[in-house]
Amino acid sequence: MQWISFGTAQPARLAEAGVPQGSVFATKPELAWKMIERAADDVLLSFGWVTGDEAYGDNAVLRARCRGRGLNQVFAVSCDHPIRVAGADRRTPPAGHTPHPRQRHSHPRAGTGNKAHPAAL
Repeated sequence: MQWISFGTAQPARLAEAGVPQGSVFATKPELAWKMIERAADDVLLSFGWVTGDEAYGDNAVLRARCRGRGLNQVFAVSCDHPIRVAGADRRTPPAGHTPHPRQRHSHPRAGTGNKAHPAAL
């Protein structure tokens, strides 16, 4: 994959590719914020929530901007994303934490473990 640096790229190549003059590179969260901001400023548009997958939820700037605008938000975050609890980052449960019985994982067995269809054997 080849990345084009808009500031140093050759203008002829950009024009040939159909890139409008003055275009600036933006990440997906940056583009999402522009769309959210435009929608929030539109008096004819009403929405209750901003949602996104972990590509957006892992972006602290996007989440902070949504909070700053007072927007309700639900973003997924990656499984290794730090969670702030009472001012401290947590990646693992605190010492002495015992999971609720429903949270304990069980490994039920469904036979001998042979997943092949009987006709394929």
